[in-house]
Amino acid sequence: MNCFSSMFTLFPAVSLDSPKHWLEIETVLGNSRILFSAQGIHALHFVDALDEAGSAALPMPKPSMPSEWIRTIQAVARGEVINSEIPLDPGGTAFQRRVWTEIAAIPPGLTVHYEQIARAIGIPKAVRAVGVACGRNPIALLIPCHRVVRKDGSLGGYAWGIERKQRLLQQEMRTAGLSGIIDRCC
Repeated sequence: MNCFSSMFTLFPAVSLDSPKHWLEIETVLGNSRILFSAQGIHALHFVDALDEAGSAALPMPKPSMPSEWIRTIQAVARGEVINSEIPLDPGGTAFQRRVWTEIAAIPPGLTVHYEQIARAIGIPKAVRAVGVACGRNPIALLIPCHRVVRKDGSLGGYAWGIERKQRLLQQEMRTAGLSGIIDRCC
């Protein structure tokens, strides 16, 4: 089971009143902007893929967040398997949270396809809706939608760039000792 899956069993209710801050950190995959509050991480995006208009709507930057969170995010970006309890507070609809919870249970280095996720949440015909939920995942890396691929095994899309998805999968496969199947997947 994924080390983050316990955090996704029940998402906390998003508190619109809680003050949110943001911080940019450097990872091997590029600079990441993290929106967070005392409740946890609300969003994690790669800066090069952000729309500049979105930056103007951000609250004031906060110079610090728990250093354990930063170290964990950087390690996950390197493809390392991490056992951490970073609180996540992504919001989303009930359906999206079900999809994200299922995605969080995918072991590092392995992939599933959209139809498997739809079946796992009990709505086998919701394959396209699962794809939309993956695309709306606000917390890159920590809700590992890069592990969801097309039924034919091809990578499909990824909000943060297909090259980044491929790199994440390759790193995770190496870390998990699955290097023999890297060429077939990625």
